[in-house]
Amino acid sequence: MKEQIQAITNAYKERQLAHFHHLHAHPELSFEEYETSAYIKETLTKAGVTLADGIHGTSVVGILEGSEPGPTIAFRADIDALPVEEDNDLEYKSTVPGKMHACGHDSHTATLLTFAELLAEHRDLIKGKVKFLFQCAEEKLPGGALGLCEDGAIDDVDAVYGLHCSALIPLGEMLSNEGPNSACIGIYEVKVHGKGGHGSSPHQAVNPVPAACALASSINQILADKASPLEKAVFTVSYINGGQYPNIIPSDVTLGGNIRTFNN
Repeated sequence: MKEQIQAITNAYKERQLAHFHHLHAHPELSFEEYETSAYIKETLTKAGVTLADGIHGTSVVGILEGSEPGPTIAFRADIDALPVEEDNDLEYKSTVPGKMHACGHDSHTATLLTFAELLAEHRDLIKGKVKFLFQCAEEKLPGGALGLCEDGAIDDVDAVYGLHCSALIPLGEMLSNEGPNSACIGIYEVKVHGKGGHGSSPHQAVNPVPAACALASSINQILADKASPLEKAVFTVSYINGGQYPNIIPSDVTLGGNIRTFNN
């Protein structure tokens, strides 16, 4: 069976690469993946994959029925890009200024599209039902997974499989482990309010910048005080914004970041 599957999949390499190049060149941000969604729907329809009804937004769900009874298995990929300017010299580099597939979602989507085409042409491999979940907005909370669940996309699903590509793993190898492999994420933002003024008269102002800097440093202590040293977690300050001019004390400073953990 392994050799049979390898022989079948080898024939789809160029098709997968074509999907990847197209998707990488046309990135769209979370909840805005209109062209990406249309490309997925067109590809699935052309392959003979049924599109599920009742899926809102830019997510897409495809369905294939096998000729023999069996479980319903879902495979999931995320489809959104990031607000990042691509600084690569590639034939298929991003054509959209300020947007890039910098997290591998183009690879995920290309892989799942190719898998759907493969199974559509080899339905004898299917026992039961296969669902292909193309989830929008993985990068932006509340995310597209919630909407798919609310639309009933996994109500009849017995198991869900997904993957994430990684430049840290040698080509041709896969990493799997017992328990969670990817952390959940929470985001936070704090606004520090002060009283603006002129840089020559700091005593007449209430400068929020030093307070925000002290707060950013103190945040690093939260995990040490609140989390078990056996738990894996990060509490990151990702940005701090306030003020524009060297001689003006701002009224407000904003800082924020993300929390990641394997234990809610």
